[in-house]
Amino acid sequence: MLIMIASLSCKFFHSTAKLRTAALAVDKNLLSKLRKTTGYSISHCKKALQLHENNFDEADKWLAAQAQAQGWAKATKLAGRSTSQGLLGVSVSSDSSHAALMELNCETDFVARNSVFKELAQELTQSCLAAQSSSQPSGSGASMIHKELWNAEQVSHIMASDGKTLGDKVALSIGLLGENMSLSRALKMWTGGGGVELYAYTHPPPAGSTVAGGGVDPPAVLLGKFAAIVTVRRTKPADLGVLKQLCLQVIGMNPECIGTEEDLQKYAEELETSPNPQEDVPAAPPAATGEEEENTDAPVTIVEKRPKDKFLLQQEWLDDEEFTVKQILDEAGIEVLDFIRVQVGEKNG
Repeated sequence: MLIMIASLSCKFFHSTAKLRTAALAVDKNLLSKLRKTTGYSISHCKKALQLHENNFDEADKWLAAQAQAQGWAKATKLAGRSTSQGLLGVSVSSDSSHAALMELNCETDFVARNSVFKELAQELTQSCLAAQSSSQPSGSGASMIHKELWNAEQVSHIMASDGKTLGDKVALSIGLLGENMSLSRALKMWTGGGGVELYAYTHPPPAGSTVAGGGVDPPAVLLGKFAAIVTVRRTKPADLGVLKQLCLQVIGMNPECIGTEEDLQKYAEELETSPNPQEDVPAAPPAATGEEEENTDAPVTIVEKRPKDKFLLQQEWLDDEEFTVKQILDEAGIEVLDFIRVQVGEKNG
């Protein structure tokens, strides 16, 4: 009898709690605000406010915790699915001394074009740019350039500005979009000053975008399937059009090295020892004459490289093939010290 009474009492109080929750009038203004702030459904926001007696902050925390738990559960369930699509995000600090590049992958190109996915990629790139690096460069010229590559595990543990890890951010988006995602890698670059600067661009480029770097504050985040970061030293005011096209040159022509005198000498020695030399070492180009046509928004074409095209400075300038890259850069007062080129889905080198 006592056991039966206890059981009935438990059922009574449980039912009373349900009735109290159901009977609580939800503040419509708070409901609208919570819906707009979180983006969750009306029913979920209403439940959160009922559970926390119209306490907006507590309801917001409860929704975030529920969404995060469901996101990780969904992420675990979908973990085995291939993620070959996605976007690269790149950003450069306002003083052009730091740059970050991040790759976020998903299953389909449909999700890669989704606004939620793009916003996530932008936020993750910003967090990578703000993340602390483990060391600082020293020296001069190219030796002042430092690169730090983070693998999937390392980049997932980077903290965002709201205190969540980037891994948590991705898991939450998996729960929202219902498709597997992965943070493949990230790269942080920085210089030690001395006039050495970083600039970056992506392809296909965002509408109306300019090259990342060169005093833009706050730093813009560019997204695309291809990305390039160039390290330069200038003797003239920055020509952002030329710097943007230089990044597109690296993306489109995929050079193997800069093409310095040392590079050319090494290539000549390789030709001498090769049983089937294909081409003589490129001669030094004549000085630039005339002015190139402005067409900074020309599409990038990935072309098959000729032997000399392995050298960036010896390539024909994609925007005006009458000139070489070296001629254009000499005219603009730009010296290339280093460059990187990245493509979505490629194997980590």
